[in-house]
Amino acid sequence: MKLPPYAKQVQPHRGELRVYIGSDAWHNARIRNSYTNDSLALPDNEPPDGFTWPVRGASVLVLQAGGVDLERIPALAEALIRDGALIVRCAYGEHMATYRPARRDAA
Repeated sequence: MKLPPYAKQVQPHRGELRVYIGSDAWHNARIRNSYTNDSLALPDNEPPDGFTWPVRGASVLVLQAGGVDLERIPALAEALIRDGALIVRCAYGEHMATYRPARRDAA
C-alpha cells in the first residue's frame, strides 16, 4: 500500500497527528505543515484503507476540511486504528466521535 499525502514530512512527535478529510484536505494539511509537520491528508475519491498510515503509537485528530461524504469518516478511523493509532477523535460539523482499538482480554 502507499503512504498518504505528507507522510514523509510527518516528524516523530509526542503530541497528536492530524488527518484532514474533505475537498480542502490537501490545502489544510499543506498550510498546517508549513509551521509544524504533524498533518496528513486523505485525498478525495481515495479509499482510506488503500493507504499505510504512519500513526503507530499516536493519538490522531481527524478534521473535516471542506465538503466530505460523512460515511468516509468511520472508514478512515478504522484504517488509522488498523495501522496502530492509540485513539482517533473525529471532528466534523458540530459532532465529535472517538474510536479506540478493540480491547483484547487475556485468556
